[in-house]
Amino acid sequence: VATLGLAGEGFALESLPVWVAHPAVITFLQGVTLISAALLSGVLTQKIAKQPLVKLLPQHAAIGVIAGLMWLVMVG
Repeated sequence: VATLGLAGEGFALESLPVWVAHPAVITFLQGVTLISAALLSGVLTQKIAKQPLVKLLPQHAAIGVIAGLMWLVMVG
């Protein structure tokens, strides 16, 4: 179980915040974030560059490769 925060052991404060999340929830959120970031990167690259899709294919391919490798590290 993944936690965020301090449990309160060894501290003077009695109730410190602790967040607990199931590993499947964390994996889902990482996957959704990664997919949406890759899609938005492609869209924003297209808008900023104002070039035809064919000219930006290497950039889009690089985004896909990096997203795929991050998927293997984070989600897979």
